[in-house]
Amino acid sequence: MRESILRAARQGVGALAFGFVEASQAKVWRDDYYQIIKSDECVPIGHSVNANIAVLNGMMVNENAEEAMRRGLDGFKFFGYSIAHYAVYGEHRPGRTNLWRHFQMIKDEMKQKPGSGSIGQPRSVRKHLMRYADVGIDQMIFIQQCGMNKHEHICEALELFAK
Repeated sequence: MRESILRAARQGVGALAFGFVEASQAKVWRDDYYQIIKSDECVPIGHSVNANIAVLNGMMVNENAEEAMRRGLDGFKFFGYSIAHYAVYGEHRPGRTNLWRHFQMIKDEMKQKPGSGSIGQPRSVRKHLMRYADVGIDQMIFIQQCGMNKHEHICEALELFAK
């Protein structure tokens, strides 16, 4: 992960920290990235430098914290599971492997991962996101559409988040 972020900085392009990290770890990656961007080590592959670092976070907001977790945590865990499926969880048979069924069998064994801090009540989600803003993360990309998350729950969460 870190090496791809540093490679992006050397080439003058934005970086997506495609891993779930807490703000303190994101700060380390961000600091290393911007140190290179501002140095002679950065040789843009395009016409200009696109200095930007983004991280991923699962997101589901509800006034009730337990309801937010009920609505959003499985989808977020499934996203992580589906990414790791090929390397960690076993053999894949296209057209035959049912990722959701396999996920259901192991989801309770999965540890709570960093990146689920945007699942909760508005105040706790805001506090969580402010930690990333405070360390200089440029963008937060929310994951809401994985697993069996309902469209109306996603819309409700976005509306509440916007308020």
